[in-house]
Amino acid sequence: MNVPVLADDEFKRLRTLIQSWCGIALEDSKKYLVESRLRDVVIETGCASYGEFYDKARAGDVSLRDRIIDDMTTNETSWFRDGPFWKTVREVIIPEAISVARADGRDRISIWSAACSTGQEPYSIGILLREMERAHELDGYRAESFEILATDISRAAISIAEAGRYDPISMSRGLDPRYRERFFAKSGHVSCLSEDVKKLVRFKRANLLDPFGALGRFDVVFMRNVLIYFSSACKSSILAKAGRALHEEGSVVVGATETPELYFDAFEVFRHDRSTFYRVKEG
Repeated sequence: MNVPVLADDEFKRLRTLIQSWCGIALEDSKKYLVESRLRDVVIETGCASYGEFYDKARAGDVSLRDRIIDDMTTNETSWFRDGPFWKTVREVIIPEAISVARADGRDRISIWSAACSTGQEPYSIGILLREMERAHELDGYRAESFEILATDISRAAISIAEAGRYDPISMSRGLDPRYRERFFAKSGHVSCLSEDVKKLVRFKRANLLDPFGALGRFDVVFMRNVLIYFSSACKSSILAKAGRALHEEGSVVVGATETPELYFDAFEVFRHDRSTFYRVKEG
């Protein structure tokens, strides 16, 4: 069959539909992205045009909706992304979370990795906790004292993350060779993460447009390189919900170029070296 071409009006309708499902804001310049990422599924569904495909997608087929979300979600990720930031996590964010939990009489510390993609971020947190435990840096707590919740809207990404099996390209992106040797075992051409790290992380499918209440309360929320994909209104809503999901003195961390204070003025900015994190202002 002929490969359909995405017309401007079809792009606008699909863009609105995708944003209503998952909040991703697609500028006019992203028309090519929608066309290229959805081309295969348009052909697979036998649609003669993107307009016909839009009608089919809007009809309520959950599996088709999930496929579209999977195809449109950017799964750009790596191990210990933005290296210097992890020094701040180790030296400031985790020690302060421990201090607050101890003052509150809590023996558990909760961390949320939002939009975790294929798992490299939450597993990086788990590896870091194991390293801190090994170096006696958890001040009487253990790695198992930390509950790491990792969520993503993509079912395909969550499936990969839960398996903890990574190909050579994924393994080459940001992972210190020492950690590769210590926490992974080879199985054919893939590397399998150790259960010592896997068991620290719980995965769940979640949409950042939905309420956060059912997810729990957190000492640290990792929301890095996520907000850039949302409209200003969605950014404000997501950040407000993240603020309400924090324990007192909890922290939200975002990507190096993201500026949540422009969208949610209840956050106070904290800096350590070249890294920035946020807390809800007192009062």
